[in-house]
Amino acid sequence: MKGIEVAGMKKGFVTRIAVLALSGMLLSGCGLVDTVYDSVHQVLVDKQAEIYGRQFTTLTEESMSAAGEAVTEMDYAYAHLDGEDQTVYLELLTILTSYEEDVRITSMNPDQVDLAYQAILMDHPELFYINGYTITEHTIDGQTEFYTFSGRYTYTREERDEKQQQVDAAAVQILSDIPEGASAYEKEKYIYDYIVLHTDYNEDAPDNQNILSVLLNGESVCQGYAFATQYLLEQVGIPCTTVTGDAKNPEGVLVSHAWNFVQLDGEYYYVDTTWGDPVTGMDSEALHRMGDVYVNYDYLNLTTAQISVDHTADAPVELPDCTAVTWNYYRAEGLYYETYDRSLLAERLTAAAADGKTYLMMKFPDSQVYEQYISRLFDGQEIFGLLPSLKSISYTADPESYLLIVYLD
Repeated sequence: MKGIEVAGMKKGFVTRIAVLALSGMLLSGCGLVDTVYDSVHQVLVDKQAEIYGRQFTTLTEESMSAAGEAVTEMDYAYAHLDGEDQTVYLELLTILTSYEEDVRITSMNPDQVDLAYQAILMDHPELFYINGYTITEHTIDGQTEFYTFSGRYTYTREERDEKQQQVDAAAVQILSDIPEGASAYEKEKYIYDYIVLHTDYNEDAPDNQNILSVLLNGESVCQGYAFATQYLLEQVGIPCTTVTGDAKNPEGVLVSHAWNFVQLDGEYYYVDTTWGDPVTGMDSEALHRMGDVYVNYDYLNLTTAQISVDHTADAPVELPDCTAVTWNYYRAEGLYYETYDRSLLAERLTAAAADGKTYLMMKFPDSQVYEQYISRLFDGQEIFGLLPSLKSISYTADPESYLLIVYLD
């Protein structure tokens, strides 16, 4: 028996237990003696495999059917597996949700099992009580007979149920402030804002790899942010999937990371709620100026090309090629400027000041347009003509993301 223990998304140690089919020695010669030996040996092996296999739980058709019925259109990873991998996915999901251990599975390929497990993690943020798995290879006389699978559970079933009740109550409270009739985009932005403004980034936070850290404790790391984003979006009917891989932090260092993609109006967009939180270092100057109300929207609804600048996914299934731009935050909010438009900018500055806003964000498609705005507004001081009430001006400019924030206070 060889056990592969997987915690989170990393493989661990390997062990082996083998059952010998025969002990002692039969004299072998030629002809009939060899034939008798082979026949007796095979009968013993087959019988031992039959008896040995009965010692382990197997999944029933009823339990597998229930797991299949629980799969919904929200489960992107499941839908993008082939038939055999989907069967393994359902087997593992049945085991994990039932708190089972040492269950005999149909797969004879540990890599296939790991692929199915990673797909489950992409689809199911509600499995906050899972911290990896162990797969065990069972051999008889040196031949692999079957594998068994066990989940690694961080809470007892009773503790899980209690935590789930707390999560349910927290989710109801959080989502109750979404305005009636809100669009899918407005719901998504609300959840993005809520998580950013109510969660502290803390690498030492308990349960920081699952939704409990965000929804119950208010402090987490990237995987907690991503799973909580997915969980809340799915509660309001917005398909969302968690992605893991690597990303460059503000210092340009490649680190392990987790983020999401969502589906709005039939189109996919990438979202990174963690980097929407400026305390992660993504926009410290703006945070200093605007305080605790500041949210970084550079990672709300990006294309594949945009997210790929500093994020590299490592997924068990093919990810969507996100090309839509309609619900990118800056476009949806009317803050995107493809050319220098003096009259439009004057209109928006005046409206922002009239609404009592203390700043106005502007996003540009490239360095050329970005530099044109910097040159004309500040070097040429055109901004004072656009908003005469201004007596002085300050701003934050990011030449890498082509973002400009003009402060109106």
